Amino acid sequence: MRLQAEFVDNIDWTFYRKRLPVEVVALPGSTPAIQSVASTTWATANSPTNAELDALCQLNASLRRVFHYINGAHTLWYLKTTGSYEINRMPITLTLSAMHRLSEICRYKPSQLQSYLDGQKNWLLSEFVAMTPAQFLDEIASEMTGHQIMIPNVRLPKAVSWSEGLGSDVGTGQQWPEEHAHLYDGEAGARREDGPRLFRK
Repeated sequence: MRLQAEFVDNIDWTFYRKRLPVEVVALPGSTPAIQSVASTTWATANSPTNAELDALCQLNASLRRVFHYINGAHTLWYLKTTGSYEINRMPITLTLSAMHRLSEICRYKPSQLQSYLDGQKNWLLSEFVAMTPAQFLDEIASEMTGHQIMIPNVRLPKAVSWSEGLGSDVGTGQQWPEEHAHLYDGEAGARREDGPRLFRK
């Protein structure tokens, strides 16, 4: 089994293809898509052994360094690309640090906060303040429980995220052990330019 993901249609594939992390490689062809370098083997799709589940956990852990969950009405994932500067921390840690720093500026340096709000990059701050609380709580809950916390009254479509035909009909997450379901189920569909989406083979 290998993880395969297809990107959104409007991605600048020429740009991002050069910045893929070492955990994934680009698939041949004109469609922007990637595949994990690491893989694991299961003898059957429905009766994995303890060793096979352990191998899947290890593959999960290695891929979660670069695949990051986004809350929403659909299952969304970002792929963390490489660049000239990279902070080797998980998004939850970075988000908490940014919220803490912003609270300090708001309390002790209001004039500095006002200058940010009046600046050309004020939209970044506004979007962070508007979106971060729900994203942070959603991600914390998902990591703690091993389940996706979806918006109520949203039907979760079926999807396949692994090649070689394994993991079919996992839209409800019931085909995988619960501790793995939050990574592999959900709809094919990241909505951001730099986000990968799992796709149906």
